[in-house]
Amino acid sequence: MGNTVTYDNGAIKIPLNKINGTAPQINTEFVQNRLSQDEFVLFWDRMKREIGCNLAFVKIATVLIIVSAIAYVLFVTSVRYYSPGVFVLYIVSILSLSIGLIFNAVAMKKKITGFIAKENNEIWGAKGLYWQIVGFGNTSYVELRISPSAFIGYQPPSQFPQPQFQGGMPNNYPQYQGNFYPQDQPGNYEKSRSLF
Repeated sequence: MGNTVTYDNGAIKIPLNKINGTAPQINTEFVQNRLSQDEFVLFWDRMKREIGCNLAFVKIATVLIIVSAIAYVLFVTSVRYYSPGVFVLYIVSILSLSIGLIFNAVAMKKKITGFIAKENNEIWGAKGLYWQIVGFGNTSYVELRISPSAFIGYQPPSQFPQPQFQGGMPNNYPQYQGNFYPQDQPGNYEKSRSLF
């Protein structure tokens, strides 16, 4: 599975159709060594567990399609009198399995998207990384990138200048003076004084 991983523009991309196998070896230098191979393998196993029933359905449906195709060919070649009802039954079974595979693919992508969002919030955001799904169908990838805030060294914005500590007890609850509402808002005008 060494050739399944691609490195594109500072990202590690792994095809989603390879999720059924073992976790591939990745070069962590492309993400500034912010994760180890062991952390990646644990992520891969968690993702496989999340969509385990979907992967099992794909295997079962694929086997059923192959078995029904072989059974149909054997039936047609061995029976002297061909019945159109068998052909209709074969087409209905193939169509229902195909529709089931389509619904399964949509459900699997939805599960992976939710799983990745949860993982990004709980684990990977703190490491300055994020996972995402790129593409659809056979061309979809699970992609690991360094979050843009990790490049800059994100610092939360401060609204007011912080006072310098010059000894004594620091003031943890400073009171800032200022007018935080625009004066041209209705209701913010001073009442005019009457002359009477």
